[in-house]
Amino acid sequence: MGGASGLGRETAILLANNRSYVTIADIQSREQTVEELKSNGHNAQYVQCDVTSWDSQVKAFQSALAFSQNKTLDIVAIFAGIDSQGHLIDHATSISSSIDGLNPRIREIQVNLIGALYTATLGLHYSKLGSQETRKSLIIVSCLAGYLDDTHNSIYTTSKFGLRGLFRAIRA
Repeated sequence: MGGASGLGRETAILLANNRSYVTIADIQSREQTVEELKSNGHNAQYVQCDVTSWDSQVKAFQSALAFSQNKTLDIVAIFAGIDSQGHLIDHATSISSSIDGLNPRIREIQVNLIGALYTATLGLHYSKLGSQETRKSLIIVSCLAGYLDDTHNSIYTTSKFGLRGLFRAIRA
């Protein structure tokens, strides 16, 4: 999930260049990327997907399965992520004595962590379908904020640490 920009887009292009059937599932449209891949003879499709919606992800996975040559998923990669806030301390101390507006915005948690949890769950489920002769991969992409203290955005860092915990729990 995610593939409209950044590492997700570059990975989708790399996989398509290596003869994979690629579904870019993202809330941002990437029809242009898909059309470029198709014009070069690659197998790619774009499916609009809100990673924070279970139903939207189910539809995206079903579309990817239907598009796949062998009706199976061999690789599921989690790239969706946003980083749009500041530090929690700055937010909490900038509000007047009233608590109006104090509740933290949790969009990063919804996209970066809950969306990833949905993707991992569906990826593990759908990758068991079809051919068992090929190795399957679930790729969870975090960033340095998931490993190092990162003070620029507390909620983002929390979500990226959560991805690391999800990876470690699945791996174990």
